[in-house]
Amino acid sequence: MRLRQYTTRVTDLRLHSDVSVNVQTFQTLIGPHKSFDWLSLWPKVRTLYWRRSPGNLQFLKYFLIPGVRNLEISLEGAGDGELLKTLALVESHCMNLEDLRLFDTEKRGNQRIQDTIRQIVYNNSSTLRLLHPPRDPPTPLVHDILQLPALRVLEMHIPKVPGPVPWDILPSLEYLNFTLDKPPDVMDLLGNLRKSKLRRFALMCPYPTSKGDRARLVRFFDGSGLYNSVHSFSWVPRLYGAPPTWEFVTTLSPFASMQALNLSALCGRTCHFNFRHEHVIELSRWMPRLRELYFGGPPCAVGGLTTDIGYHTLAALARNCPNLSLLSIHFNIGTFVTVDGVKPNWNVVYWDVGETALPADPLSRTIIALAASKLFPNAVLIGGALKDTRAWEVVREEFRVFTLPAVHMPLDLSI
Repeated sequence: MRLRQYTTRVTDLRLHSDVSVNVQTFQTLIGPHKSFDWLSLWPKVRTLYWRRSPGNLQFLKYFLIPGVRNLEISLEGAGDGELLKTLALVESHCMNLEDLRLFDTEKRGNQRIQDTIRQIVYNNSSTLRLLHPPRDPPTPLVHDILQLPALRVLEMHIPKVPGPVPWDILPSLEYLNFTLDKPPDVMDLLGNLRKSKLRRFALMCPYPTSKGDRARLVRFFDGSGLYNSVHSFSWVPRLYGAPPTWEFVTTLSPFASMQALNLSALCGRTCHFNFRHEHVIELSRWMPRLRELYFGGPPCAVGGLTTDIGYHTLAALARNCPNLSLLSIHFNIGTFVTVDGVKPNWNVVYWDVGETALPADPLSRTIIALAASKLFPNAVLIGGALKDTRAWEVVREEFRVFTLPAVHMPLDLSI
């Protein structure tokens, strides 16, 4: 069969729920390989995504070859028996995993399942993502994962860290992505990352508001040695959660090597943005190497009329952070006037204007486009309020016109 000739060239194989692959198709693909030498069917596959569907689990072993490095398995609706059988296949067939992602494995209370997951990761995987674990994951499983010595990437979505956190956890960790319900759990987790090698840090959790929690955070940062290693920091609340305070932001001031910072909270019917001009200037001085900045959430219609963060604020930010390439922050559109002497930042390629409302006067919009073109001449304006969609399209078009390179025509003086 011609199709089988191509299987030897496949490196990335993804069987999604919207791809109808029936049992007969699997039997045709596997053919004579099912009784021997099944490794030769997909010799170059390095990435495998498998989503459970009726009848296809019996064929999984033909795709779990030693060469697989990145494995993503979704077992929605699987019982303990199916889940354990699948994990046993992974443990016995995939000896060189680097990235393991498990979806919809709700029934993880089974001790044999916990032991198998731990053994898989302990043996060969440096990356573990448990994206849909049960509401209350078993304490031993979480603690075992937190003590894996070679784990470099950990992503877990759990409501809380159960029980006391073990000491000196995850010594090889470089990227942590956690979703938790309460700041104290974050403090318990971070407080024991004593010997980690964190470079990227992402949390979805309410911001710490008490003095005690902020003091614990400062103590962790002071004792962790992470000020010079962490270059990406993201801390966002759940949907429409309370925004970060300036007191919280000040705990991050020593991170001079920061390149990507995301401290966001979505505005609802009212604007939650509470930062001022002087805060943005101070932040840009702390972190001059910033390349990406999401500060306070995408601009909303109300904040664009009330904030004192204006044209000169963004100009100073661009000057203090010359490598900035992506920007999302509230700003007052009324301050955008044609200003001479502004130093352009050519590195900004994405500028989120959010739901910032434009004035009704076409001339004012042209002036805004001209002022913006002098500030970020290489940027693509993303966002734009729904009610002002057409107006923003006009501004984008004028912005592009203003940023076109000048055409110099030679002057011919001959007669």
